[in-house]
Amino acid sequence: SSVGGWITGIHLVMQSLEENTDEQLSSIPVNLFDYFAEEIFSKLSEELHDFLLKTSHLENFDCGICNFILKTGNSAELLGYLLGKNIFLESKHFISPDGNTVIIYDYVQLFRTFLLSKSKEILNEDIQKDILYKTSLYYKTNSNPEKAIDYAILSGYQEYSEKLLIENFDEFFLNGRFEKLWNWTDSFNEGSLVNFKNIIYYKGVLCKYFLGKLDRAIDYLDRAIEIS
Repeated sequence: SSVGGWITGIHLVMQSLEENTDEQLSSIPVNLFDYFAEEIFSKLSEELHDFLLKTSHLENFDCGICNFILKTGNSAELLGYLLGKNIFLESKHFISPDGNTVIIYDYVQLFRTFLLSKSKEILNEDIQKDILYKTSLYYKTNSNPEKAIDYAILSGYQEYSEKLLIENFDEFFLNGRFEKLWNWTDSFNEGSLVNFKNIIYYKGVLCKYFLGKLDRAIDYLDRAIEIS
């Protein structure tokens, strides 16, 4: 098929470079890769277009989260097709604690970058935010608070992000995850902090115990008290 021809062409280019896949792809000029990727993408079905654009926002994902976000039941079939066509999708097999085999997928980085760019062109901002929000909900439901907060922050829904941080701050703090907590709390715009007294308080605590800046810690804690 036409798709197969383009894929074969770019894989031949890759094979003429270094043996390591990541090095191969990073050696290809981005504009050249995008040219091939556009040709491949344009010849896929609308169903696959929708699947690729929406799942490009995910990293290390499985069929379950794809089905949840797209409200479908055929993600395994679509992922199998992409793998069979060598369309820049990688898979790894793991054994879960209950003994089941779990397949984790990820797009090759250059192809994911291309898809994310297409997603921003084609999908409106609300749809993109909804994808990230649903991803956060999925991980929250499946007891993965770290990824739930990561995607909540990316979604831009700050009230929801604060709620997750309130629910999980103590556990991450007691486990010494100060840098992660700081990155999360620091993602809140300083101008909007007046609406998030808990985030102000957390930043005060982290300024003391993570950054070692007592003056800043006192400033944040005083601001939190004023809002209370």
